[in-house]
Amino acid sequence: KEKYRTGKFLLSLVDEMEVEYRVAPNSYVLSGVLLGVDNASESMNILDDFERRYGGYDDDVVVTVEVYNVAISRCSRERRDHGWQKALSILGRMRREGPEPDEATYSFVMGACASGGQSNVAFSLLDEVRRSCRFRDGDGDGDDVRPRAITAGLYLPLLRACADSCWAWARK
Repeated sequence: KEKYRTGKFLLSLVDEMEVEYRVAPNSYVLSGVLLGVDNASESMNILDDFERRYGGYDDDVVVTVEVYNVAISRCSRERRDHGWQKALSILGRMRREGPEPDEATYSFVMGACASGGQSNVAFSLLDEVRRSCRFRDGDGDGDDVRPRAITAGLYLPLLRACADSCWAWARK
């Protein structure tokens, strides 16, 4: 494994940025660190570290919904290490502590569940979203959560999972 793809190395760059150059990391920097690592476990550890270092969602809003979404998307690539469970764990954390999950959050979690062979869990999440139809709108007008129609982006991971399972069945 390249040393440049390790969480330890990437976090050392964040430390250097803060200590040597007095540049405070923002959500883009944190997302970049998460994108640089190769596995779900390391993503979870880094996310935990970010929360310890920079506070939770309500503090300076450094750990934004987009940062959580990047961590969840990393989990969706992890089939052997129960990435789908880690994605559900992050979703649960967001529901309890903030920020409010958005449509992309649910899409990434459903994708992680589907790619981990947990299509039933993914479809259960879709049912939950159908019932609530509430997402963060992020337009800055103070009503961060509002009813919203479901878009095609929410269905893509489920359609992909169904297509993959059909192709697997056809190849047998």
